[in-house]
Amino acid sequence: MKKQILTMGLAVVASVASAASPAFTTAAERVDSLMRCLFHDGEPGVAVVVAKNDDVIVDSGYGVADIVTGDRIDGNTMFNIASISKQFTVAGVLSLADRVLLRVDNAVADFLPYESGQWRKIRLSHLMSHSSGVIDARPRTDRQWMLHATDKESVAYMDTLRQFRFEPGEAYEYINPTFQVLECVIEKVSGLTFDDYQQRYVFDRAGLRHTTYFEPQKRMPIRLGLAAVSRISPARRCIWDALSLRGRRGRSATMARRRFSPPKPMAGYIRQLMRCCSGCGRWSGAR
Repeated sequence: MKKQILTMGLAVVASVASAASPAFTTAAERVDSLMRCLFHDGEPGVAVVVAKNDDVIVDSGYGVADIVTGDRIDGNTMFNIASISKQFTVAGVLSLADRVLLRVDNAVADFLPYESGQWRKIRLSHLMSHSSGVIDARPRTDRQWMLHATDKESVAYMDTLRQFRFEPGEAYEYINPTFQVLECVIEKVSGLTFDDYQQRYVFDRAGLRHTTYFEPQKRMPIRLGLAAVSRISPARRCIWDALSLRGRRGRSATMARRRFSPPKPMAGYIRQLMRCCSGCGRWSGAR
């Protein structure tokens, strides 16, 4: 199961790397040979989309999306893309900036009533670039809490936080809960739920019409790239527990705002993103 989620990331990277390699003339044969060695029929596998410029060179699936039904993986199978989804939260904030509803150099305190005066120093851009100095004070050693905590519970400690790792913009430290703070800002400014805003102003406009966030009550697409729990061994079942869509109270801290997307539209999105970056340069983040 873990291998399946990790290799989904490799499939996305492959679409970028191949697009920059003019010598990749036998991509289909090379990718097919490699994937058939790694993934076998009847086992969880991977979807691979390789594109060069506007041409899709490889669009193949290996293994099954459901080990009970035997549904095979292809370029339209939905995968949990985990923290790759952070870029889309940032895109939501940037779309609000484009509409002049906020600025990325706004202080977090402009939108959320957190007590510490440090939030007056911390800008949205600091949260977006992992340079806020906010610590992850969640009880991460408590597995049950991490599995079942809601978004609201995951960021509740922010209100009374007094200890920060460093001054905003002075260093970099990867952190997850600050992106849930950004989600709160998006909801506050837009007047929409985070999911609705992202669908309307990010996913639909990017052509990602089959992309969605996990919601406990949401009817998820059947073709998810997750192995069925009934045939997962006890050693692997703990991994399933962290990814399961069944019986959760709110979003879990593990699954919170996790995004599901098929790889084929993601490859198209990446190509468009590369074009934009080549034309406007890279955003340098906040200092």
